Amino acid sequence: MEIRTVGGRRYNRDTAKKVGTSADATLYRKKNGEFFLHREGDNKIESLIFRDARKWAKKNLTEEEFLSAFEYSDSKQQVLYSLPQYAIEKLRTMAGDRRVSASQLITDLIMGAIDDDNEEVKKLDYERPLKEFEGKCKELSKELTGLIDKEIEGKHKELTGLIDKEIDRINTSLEAVEVARVAEKPDPIRNRLIDAKEGAKYCGVSVPTFKKWADEIGATRRIRKFLRYDLTAIDEALNK
Repeated sequence: MEIRTVGGRRYNRDTAKKVGTSADATLYRKKNGEFFLHREGDNKIESLIFRDARKWAKKNLTEEEFLSAFEYSDSKQQVLYSLPQYAIEKLRTMAGDRRVSASQLITDLIMGAIDDDNEEVKKLDYERPLKEFEGKCKELSKELTGLIDKEIEGKHKELTGLIDKEIDRINTSLEAVEVARVAEKPDPIRNRLIDAKEGAKYCGVSVPTFKKWADEIGATRRIRKFLRYDLTAIDEALNK
């Protein structure tokens, strides 16, 4: 006996009724009415709703097998089902209001799901709302992820801007402290450092020309992130 479990549902080919066999698969029907396919090649079980099982059978089974499984006569058959008391009372009330028997009412309710155009039973597809819900969840998850990414990106840019401003403020403060320190305690070496504008004016040339010339003579000095120029080196180059 082989019992397979797929999606939390049990499938037993020994207890299920064999509807028919094609070249590579066999159609079964469980006692609860559920259809399933057993594919010979990969030994997989596939659950089918009535509509899909009927289409598969019509395409793959003989006419005799198809009619035996999917064509029903008008003869009546007595069956036993267990219903809760409130459902039984509701059934009696509905049957009484419509002036029909409970059996006829059940028949009318069931056959109300039949499409007269193609005579196929429309499956009350309970999986469809779940699939739609899963699809909506995926869409919302994708949208939420996009919003979170944008928010993170915005916050990142904002924090980066604040950090850059704070770094500039600190550097400016350090430079001011350095200038004040030099003013309080003159340093012969640092007093010989000038900026590009001062150097250009001192040499009587444009700023770009001065910067290029200062690099060539080795007069450029870097103090933290600032460029300064050694006046001693400049004087020596000019004197040459």
